[in-house]
Amino acid sequence: MSLFGRILMVILILAGAAAAQEEVQTRTTIGIEGRVYLEHEGRPLQAVEAREDALLLLRIGEVEDLGDNRQRVELLFLARRAGDFDLRDALQFGPEQPVGDALEPILVRVDSLLPEDHQGDLEAIPDLEGPGAGGFDTIFRVVLVLWLIPALAWALWKWRTRPRPEPVVVEHVPTLAERLQPLIDAARQGELDLAGQAQLERLLLSYWRERLGLEGQPQAAAVRTMRAHEEAGELLRTVEAWLHRPDSERASPEEVDALLKRYRSVAAPPTEDRGP
Repeated sequence: MSLFGRILMVILILAGAAAAQEEVQTRTTIGIEGRVYLEHEGRPLQAVEAREDALLLLRIGEVEDLGDNRQRVELLFLARRAGDFDLRDALQFGPEQPVGDALEPILVRVDSLLPEDHQGDLEAIPDLEGPGAGGFDTIFRVVLVLWLIPALAWALWKWRTRPRPEPVVVEHVPTLAERLQPLIDAARQGELDLAGQAQLERLLLSYWRERLGLEGQPQAAAVRTMRAHEEAGELLRTVEAWLHRPDSERASPEEVDALLKRYRSVAAPPTEDRGP
């Protein structure tokens, strides 16, 4: 073959390869979804329902109406093996209506991620730890410790110098029964004098004045009303009776406790109410 013939053959081979390359509209790899846009005129396109053993899966994405019965269709495909595929094989106009030659070829190429001669063997990943990695790790730990020491010292200092809460002083508020108790005990022993009797009357009146509606009455009149009341005057009448009993007839501690039971849950007045 002459030199001219050889040159012509090379040109034809290169042109054919370029033409074949131009026919492939897009390329992807196995397991990676590819995309092709197709301008189509005529009946709407549908994706053929894929079989379980299909090597190519295709679905239709967005469809843009271009007017005059023309559409721009997004074709999305996923291949299970490497090779060249014609997406027309996965398109139809309707059930049992393949597109056939109604469309120009829609060629796509799917490449493999592994070389063709790969036997499926697994290879160990090289050790990524370089010769200087150990030194860097040591430096990092030293820096971390040096950073933590002052931080911990500062936290400890803040904790030790924190303001101490003031102690809570709970002031005991005596109950009315506690204020009455020594007066009652003195009455049981026959030792309650006139001042003690007056104090007893004032304490009882501080509790009963409002309950009996005695706010506007003088103290003497209020005490008489309280003494005559069946419930309010019980303690006062009992104390007066004790003062006139012989020692052998005075009340027991249990009787005193029963008389004071009503007043154990009542706070004593801050000051004695001497009345008007």
